[in-house]
Formats: sequence, C-alpha cells, structure tokens
Amino acid sequence: MLASDAERARTVEQLSLHCSRGRLSLDEFERRVGEAYEARTVEQLDALVSDVPREPRVPARRQSGVGPPGLWPFSDRIELDASAARIHKGVLENLAPGLHRFGYELQASSDTELVFERRGRPAWVPFVAIFAFPIGLAALAVHESQRIVITLDARDGAPTVMTVYGRAPRVVRKVFAELRLG
Repeated sequence: MLASDAERARTVEQLSLHCSRGRLSLDEFERRVGEAYEARTVEQLDALVSDVPREPRVPARRQSGVGPPGLWPFSDRIELDASAARIHKGVLENLAPGLHRFGYELQASSDTELVFERRGRPAWVPFVAIFAFPIGLAALAVHESQRIVITLDARDGAPTVMTVYGRAPRVVRKVFAELRLG
C-alpha cells in the first residue's frame, strides 16, 4: 500500500521520540528520517521502526513543538508555497545569519539541501575540569558537534516541502516550529 504524507510524518515523529530517548544515534536518526521521506510504501515505513519498541502512541506535540530546554534532536516538515530556489535563497538570507549567531556554520549547500554544523564543548566539561583537577583537564579535549539539515522537495503543482532535522537548542527549534505553525 502506498504511504501518505501523514504516515511519513508519524514515522518521523516516532523516530524523533526514539532518538530523544537514546535508542537511535543522531546519525541513525538522520538516515532514517531521510528514508522515511523517500519511502513509497507503508511497508518501507514500518521497516524503519521495526527494531525499536512500539510506543502505544506518539505523544502529541505541544503547540509550540519545541520541547524542553537544552540540546535535543528534532524534526519538522514545513510546506511552503514557493519554489525551492526561492526558499533556498530565503534560508540563506534570513535563517543562516540567525543560525550563525548560535554558532552554526554552513557546511554544505546544494539546490535541495543545506547543512549547518556547530562544534563546541559540552556543558559538563568545565565542571569536570575544575572538580577533578588536574586529571579533569583531559576533559577539555572533548568536543561535540550538532548538525541541522534542511532539505527541499519541490513537486510540480504542490507546495515545496522543507524538512528540517538535527540537534539544536530550544531557541533554534522554536524558530523552525514557528515556521511550521505559520
């Protein structure tokens, strides 16, 4: 049976839930989200969540859809009545500067995908460095990166679908949720 957009969105919600609970790594989450939006059949969608526990239901998102404070995985699907080229230009002109203020740099850009990434130390590093001195100084070598991927899917006669996923602080997730809510 062919999959609908609503079924794809539900699968992405399930994947997001399992990623936030630590069952999927961010790389695995990103791969599966990409496959979910490319899936043609319900069976393909079911295969993406077959190895994770069945949840009774995916919790409904709060209206803002931003979740708790801190760095968390997220995904949003936004339908926009504009060409992919116009949306791409809008992202570079309007969203990229804001992402830059939060430390995200544009790493890759094509007509259908933009990848932003930031690298930094986790919040726990200074505490370990101070409280476990001098051995804790080794923690200063720890860095992590967060990635935000924006894909554009334009189809003739249909709105362009902008899919955004990655790991970001609440304020960044809120910007994308507000785009989705209109």
